[in-house]
Amino acid sequence: MLFQPHCNPIAEALAVEAARLVLQFLPRLLLQAGYAPVAHRLEREQLARASLLAGLAMSQTQTALAHALSYDLTLHEALPHGEACAVWLPMVWELALGRSSSCDAALARVFGVPADAGVQKLRTWLLELGILVRELRHSPEGRARLEREMRSARGSNFIGSENENTSRGL
Repeated sequence: MLFQPHCNPIAEALAVEAARLVLQFLPRLLLQAGYAPVAHRLEREQLARASLLAGLAMSQTQTALAHALSYDLTLHEALPHGEACAVWLPMVWELALGRSSSCDAALARVFGVPADAGVQKLRTWLLELGILVRELRHSPEGRARLEREMRSARGSNFIGSENENTSRGL
């Protein structure tokens, strides 16, 4: 059986809804110039709701690989935590593909397309927001860092953290 730390249908549903809200409302808020709290009330409320739902999901599942990789970027490049997590999401999604039919189905629901097509939609969405995704699998140093982070407390909570990683193209 595949290692799925703390995975459960409730956390999965919360995470999918949170992601869908972020996809819908974050670009709308970022496109608005300046700070106008009344004008952006709907977007802010929905993003606050997304944050709550994501927090409830993480309270059950704990954080995983994208978070493990984010801390170095936050500390050394001063990237905000959310952006530092986001830059790794396409790579992490690719690593998770095929590991769990339940996880693949949940990820597919986020974008409303098959999970493997969702990875490219996510890349495009992030790029449209001005977030440049990163990849660790293309260099020996990157692969070593990825393997190290997958053994860390947060990384070992990732669905693809089993010892099969080298056979999966890390």
